[in-house]
Amino acid sequence: MRVSPRIVAAATAVLVAGGLLTAAPPANAATVTEFVYVVNNLSERLVVHVGETNATYGLAAGGEHWLNIRAPWVGNQGEMGKSITIQRGTRTIYWVFQDYWNAQDQIKYSTTNSYEQSVPVAGKSTGGGERRLTIVVNGSLFIDD
Repeated sequence: MRVSPRIVAAATAVLVAGGLLTAAPPANAATVTEFVYVVNNLSERLVVHVGETNATYGLAAGGEHWLNIRAPWVGNQGEMGKSITIQRGTRTIYWVFQDYWNAQDQIKYSTTNSYEQSVPVAGKSTGGGERRLTIVVNGSLFIDD
């Protein structure tokens, strides 16, 4: 007996709507980090460029900016072009990315465009989710909720 594709689609829709048919993520699924806010605590304007999407944003001095930037996954030196770069004038001061190989979905950064020499961002830089990225006056980065 052949079941009509319309009947299968309708039955599936009813099961999904009723919550009986769901797709749970695998236990080892990675979690994306999204920078909902970027805070520029420096006394000068900065530029944020997302290599993966080619989007560019200006950050006024001393301000918090709502941006919604997904941290790009980078797994080796050849992928560093996907990083979020933070520029002071024409000079890039940070390359920020989510480490593809880190089991805790770690956000890392480099000051030299080096995947191998990148370090974890201070604060809540693991576990994914919505975060605030702060460029601190002392020349470092910090992540919190």
